Amino acid sequence: MAALGQSLLFLLLVCFFGKLSCKLQYSCPSDYTLNPFSKTCIQLHKDVQGWFDARDSCESKGETMVVLDNIESINWFKTLMSHNHGWKNWKIIWLGGKKEYGIWLWFGTKIIQPIEYSNWGSGEPNGPHQSRQCLEMTRWPNLWWNDQDCEVKIAYACQAPATQS
Repeated sequence: MAALGQSLLFLLLVCFFGKLSCKLQYSCPSDYTLNPFSKTCIQLHKDVQGWFDARDSCESKGETMVVLDNIESINWFKTLMSHNHGWKNWKIIWLGGKKEYGIWLWFGTKIIQPIEYSNWGSGEPNGPHQSRQCLEMTRWPNLWWNDQDCEVKIAYACQAPATQS
């Protein structure tokens, strides 16, 4: 046990003084895309679902719906949808956001959290206050967010933690 502690201390000292690259690397399965800003693996699901069924589908695999809770992740995801061959043909995708009691929240994480960074289109969100509204990213005009009735069936994206190596 003491030898293990000494080895870890040595490794930390070597990393600290810059003699060894100690930057953590993250990886994803081959059919996922790494979001380097959230250290999550993102997968597009082309089978169209309503928001609740999409969430259940993600959770059945131990994953969550995609959360874009910082400006870097929002811009990264917009680039993914614009330039990645597997994503650029999809015009609308569910994200893990949903309106509850008039407040927009992320439901794609273990802890429900308010949406603080956003990418709403002009005049959005504009859905009826009483209806069930969920968050979609729409390609037109500029990969903005839109509020949509949760029962509409569209493609969706799930995320899982990336593997640290």
